[in-house]
Amino acid sequence: QGGLMTILEILQCPDCSGAIEQPDDTRLLCQNCSREYPIIDGIYSMLPSHSLKDTRFDNNKCFEQWRKISSEVLHDYFINGNKLFNFIHNSSHKAGNDIADLSDESGWSLDIGCGTGAHFPYYSNLSRVVGIDINLKSLKLIRKSHPTATLIHGDMYFMPLKSDVFKYVFSIYILEHSYFLESAIEETLRILSQDGVFIVGLPCEGGLAWSLGRELTSHKYITNTYGIDYRRIVALEHCNTAKRVLTALEKRFSVVGRKWLPFPFLPSVNLNLTVTTLYKKADENQSSARPQTITSG
Repeated sequence: QGGLMTILEILQCPDCSGAIEQPDDTRLLCQNCSREYPIIDGIYSMLPSHSLKDTRFDNNKCFEQWRKISSEVLHDYFINGNKLFNFIHNSSHKAGNDIADLSDESGWSLDIGCGTGAHFPYYSNLSRVVGIDINLKSLKLIRKSHPTATLIHGDMYFMPLKSDVFKYVFSIYILEHSYFLESAIEETLRILSQDGVFIVGLPCEGGLAWSLGRELTSHKYITNTYGIDYRRIVALEHCNTAKRVLTALEKRFSVVGRKWLPFPFLPSVNLNLTVTTLYKKADENQSSARPQTITSG
């Protein structure tokens, strides 16, 4: 479904769900409510008028410090860090492609919370990929390296996208951050086609191995380099453990495949660093298949 649809045909107004047209190179227009959405550096800026209120970061001086340096940290450490960290960081990106059949290049792919484009090198056909993120600065960084990519400055809880459109939806290292986790899951269900697949990559947040690894690597580096309490940042940013995310997803999706790293033969949140899962929409008449292995950790 939707293999021949253009980007304008899969967009909708996040406020009223009206159809979208593009009068010129600088803006989009809702045909129903007449709201205009600017096009900034080729990026469709389509935030809703109102969203869910996340108060985690309100008047938090530690987070204000983090917001000023986070882009630098993401580039200098999380993306361009040492080889071991890069291997761990890229594991879910690679595993997502390994466990999913991505042969239908005519189907649209959505990268939720695409950030600075860490998963973009893994797509075989970027012309059918839409990246959406709440951070316009991050999207502008993608624009520099991928000048023709389709990018949306949008809200994952009210995506400006039509229902039942996307064959592939990727969420790599995003849902652990989602304050309104169930709302994000329901919105993903809405835009995913009936035969579509949802590829989710997670750090094993809350597990022993991940917690120990952070103490020995990123916490030490960021605290010493930038003088910021990284434990406090993580407590704010990673509001969901891996176990909570997996449990929530498996109430609404069926599991098709799963990869653990570094110990695929020990399927435990406590003993691994990342977990990547391939989901499909659950049959409403059947209970979702739930691997018992997630209960460990």
